[in-house]
Amino acid sequence: MAGADLNGERADEVDVVVCGSGLAGCAAALAAAGAGATVVVVEREPPGSAGGNSRVAQGEIAWPVDADALVAYQRALNGEAVVPDDVLRAYAQEAVAQRAWVERLAADAGLELVRYPRGAEFPELPGAACVAEAVKAPGLWGAFRDAVARAGIPVLHRHRAVGLLRQEDAAVAGVACETPAGPVVLGARGGVVLCVGGHENAGEETARRLRVPGVRFLGSPANTGDGLRLLEQVGARLWHDACAVEPGGIWPSLPVPGLAAAFLRDPGFPGRSWLELRAGSLERFGDETADLAFTHYRVRGADGRWADSVWRTVERALLVLDEAALRAGPLGLQVEMGWSRLVDGHRWSPDNADEVERGWIVRAGSLAELAARLGEDPARLESAVARFDDAARARSDAEHGRDPTRMAPLAGPPYFAVVEAPAIVATTGGGERDARARVLAADGAPIPGLYEAGELGSIFGGLYQNGSFLAECVAFGRIAGREAAGRAARLATA
Repeated sequence: MAGADLNGERADEVDVVVCGSGLAGCAAALAAAGAGATVVVVEREPPGSAGGNSRVAQGEIAWPVDADALVAYQRALNGEAVVPDDVLRAYAQEAVAQRAWVERLAADAGLELVRYPRGAEFPELPGAACVAEAVKAPGLWGAFRDAVARAGIPVLHRHRAVGLLRQEDAAVAGVACETPAGPVVLGARGGVVLCVGGHENAGEETARRLRVPGVRFLGSPANTGDGLRLLEQVGARLWHDACAVEPGGIWPSLPVPGLAAAFLRDPGFPGRSWLELRAGSLERFGDETADLAFTHYRVRGADGRWADSVWRTVERALLVLDEAALRAGPLGLQVEMGWSRLVDGHRWSPDNADEVERGWIVRAGSLAELAARLGEDPARLESAVARFDDAARARSDAEHGRDPTRMAPLAGPPYFAVVEAPAIVATTGGGERDARARVLAADGAPIPGLYEAGELGSIFGGLYQNGSFLAECVAFGRIAGREAAGRAARLATA
């Protein structure tokens, strides 16, 4: 077997090794086991921080009922990020068919799936009518995790996949892992399913790939690009790595000291006496109150094309406000999602008082003092606030068109400020996959024994419809698990 340089203690060989225990990994493991395969899941994180982004999503799954319409809609959403029709159709058919399976799994876990109407975020696109209903269950990942445990599928925590084993015929036949006890090698007769997430937390590498300076992340700190490195080892063809737009959107966020992941800044923050300034120049850069959440921070230009909002170009910003705005409501978005909220456990206070006490929000007795504490030019800050105050008094924002009913002059002192940065929910770069969830090599042929599901190599490469990421995790997780199990069975009888 090739890959002898991946030294380590050889564990028992199984039919399928699944890398990652998020929703995609759980779905793959359950599907493979359901097809009669022996399965093991390797997870780089301990139980308390496992689960990837699906652990901290809202648990929303789009519930399409028309596969043909979903193919048309997803093709239009992807735009220039072309995905073959047979791959789109495999996703659409599975997304429709998996509904009953997800309902049964949730019922077994005692989890209520709350149904509600869900409109299309981009209703003008072909097939948008397929988005009529969704379900939401914040505990969805936990239900999948528990189903894996009930099925008796081992999950090996603190096992970080660092290498893929290949046979002489180039087929993937196992994975090498780093563990606290040393290296371990796991053999896989049917193949390896990569469900290790994206590269949101790869720092400068992420900023370079996405061309978004200073970009932060909102989900799992473990998403550092392990999957990309594994794929590059075996010469996989990559796609969706440098899309013109990032499907989940570029959001305004609140990065705070001591926590790895940032918070979403509430796009509907109710305060009136506040403004956002680009760090350094201290110039306003848009209508601060524009709620772009329903289009995942996409804006439509005069030419009808959708693009990222200005947050794509804002490496660092300052949100400046007075005490009236500070007490108007929480700056951090109050929804059950995000790593800082659901895993690190911070609940943003209703009046932002806790965050001032922690030093996350800076307090000062004058604008000059505030600027000095932030490392900015006092005269520029005073000038920027004065221009904003003048526009608020005139009830006309000639610069950026902010609704005058949502503007008021800052009535300090005291004054307050918090640092903001662009942030992403997920990345979709990874291996190009076919309709059977097989990863393709540079020549377009499937790499035998290598499968992929979830955020890594997602089929989404343009605009994004809410609820689709988790639907795709389950869809391609199940496809990959079945395919790997089937390959193991065929080889056993060959």
